[in-house]
Amino acid sequence: MPPEYAIVLDKVIKEFGPVRALEGIDLAVEPNQVFGFIGPDGAGKTTAMRILATVMRPTSGTASVFGYNVSENPWPIKHRIGYMPQNFSLYRDLSVAENIAFYAGIYRVSGHLMAERIKWLLDFTGLEPFTDRVAMNLSGGMKQKLALACALIHEPDLLLLDEPTTGVDPLSRREFWKNIEGLVARGKTVFVSTPYMDEAERCHHISFINEGRIVREGSVAEIKQTVPWKQFGVRGPGLRGLLRLLRERPGIIGVQLVGTVLRIQGEIELTSEKILQMLPQTGKFEIEEIHPSLEDVFAQILGSAKSEDHAA
Repeated sequence: MPPEYAIVLDKVIKEFGPVRALEGIDLAVEPNQVFGFIGPDGAGKTTAMRILATVMRPTSGTASVFGYNVSENPWPIKHRIGYMPQNFSLYRDLSVAENIAFYAGIYRVSGHLMAERIKWLLDFTGLEPFTDRVAMNLSGGMKQKLALACALIHEPDLLLLDEPTTGVDPLSRREFWKNIEGLVARGKTVFVSTPYMDEAERCHHISFINEGRIVREGSVAEIKQTVPWKQFGVRGPGLRGLLRLLRERPGIIGVQLVGTVLRIQGEIELTSEKILQMLPQTGKFEIEEIHPSLEDVFAQILGSAKSEDHAA
């Protein structure tokens, strides 16, 4: 019987001398989904990714992939994962086809099977017209597609992607994510870290990590519901003059003019009716509740962490 989870981290701690990069994190990733690992620079995302890729061992706690312990039994894991590190790590003086063939050799994929897979990967990533182009002459988006093709040559069950689209143009990012969704449709599991909240929205499940700790986890809808405030947008006359007035009213956390909309952040009990009562009766105003985005949640998490640091 296959294991229930593709990835399990149980109280994983990772120390680099006096520095603790991971503070006892717990994580469980179900197979056949896109799992987003979200956090600021230095949060511990890459460290966790390297442990799962069997590149390094945890200081304490256990990490397993498809039921195999990364420290005690890493070899069965290596052939079931594909790992794309943050920095482009392929051979710049080799062509697209040569890079893929080289990685096929590493994973002992040869003969008819290698030719079949290379053909599929070139078509899947859209790199077929560029097979003879040297890797150093590829655009940022094409380099990432080549890295993806090399990570997939041995048909892994789990793909570990560490910020795969950083520095890539928006169109190439969109195409790359179509590839990821295509892999999940083929039964693969994708564990991806990303600094882009629009990409996080595409994940089935996400986990926020900050300073080595998991601070929030769930589906995108569940995460959005954890914000302890409401947001409203107000349209109408004289909005600039209402900034100071509304900031001083009870239940209001913050007020900001964004273009032609006055954005109001308030306590959870705040309603459109209460806001309307605060506004001048001489004007006609439109008020609508704005549901929080993942970017709002991310900002709130980091803001709370900074407030706790100052309080300490």
